[in-house]
Amino acid sequence: MIDDRINKALSELEANLSKVSSASKQVEETVGSYKALTTVTSNYVNSLSKINDNLKSVLNLVGNDYEQKVKDFEHNSDTVVKSFENDSQEIVNSCNSAISSINNAVEEIKENVAGSIDEVKKKMNYTIIANIAILVIMIVLFFLSK
Repeated sequence: MIDDRINKALSELEANLSKVSSASKQVEETVGSYKALTTVTSNYVNSLSKINDNLKSVLNLVGNDYEQKVKDFEHNSDTVVKSFENDSQEIVNSCNSAISSINNAVEEIKENVAGSIDEVKKKMNYTIIANIAILVIMIVLFFLSK
């Protein structure tokens, strides 16, 4: 009986030890799975960190490019405006010069026409005087011939 009890106790102890061994294996497997999950999660976090760094780099590049484009636009717009102002001023100066030349030519023509009119007027006056003198001479000769 004692042997039976001992055998039974040993049998129960063996069953309990196998359960403990099985539980120990389960704990080891769980710890191993946890380590693998930690490694995978760590790699995933590192990948996300690299993606975040790359996105920040892209955003910085886009921001810098945008700022450069704005600066270029502001610089070029000033240049375009200045060029337009210079061109328009040159056009205005050229037009004013042309108008001045036309005005001078008109004044010269006016003076020449006025001078020509004065000459014609003088010649007409001499012609009228000469005609009157001829008429008077003709009248005198007419009366003298009678």
